[in-house]
Amino acid sequence: MNNTNIYIEHANITVNSIEKSLKFFKTVFPHFALRGGGGEEDNRWVHFGDDVTYIALNERKSSIIHEKDYSK
Repeated sequence: MNNTNIYIEHANITVNSIEKSLKFFKTVFPHFALRGGGGEEDNRWVHFGDDVTYIALNERKSSIIHEKDYSK
């Protein structure tokens, strides 16, 4: 039997507040660290994780994000 390890390389999540989301994810994944980030005031992002996996958090202040219509 082949014993291949399966893992998620990253998850991309759009959030209303990077700061509040980081507070939550630091509690859930205490071994994760901030790996990078950037963007503009109304369109920011961070990568939070370890050497194997990370969570990409995207914060967008534009009105379009409030629709949350994932069928498009």
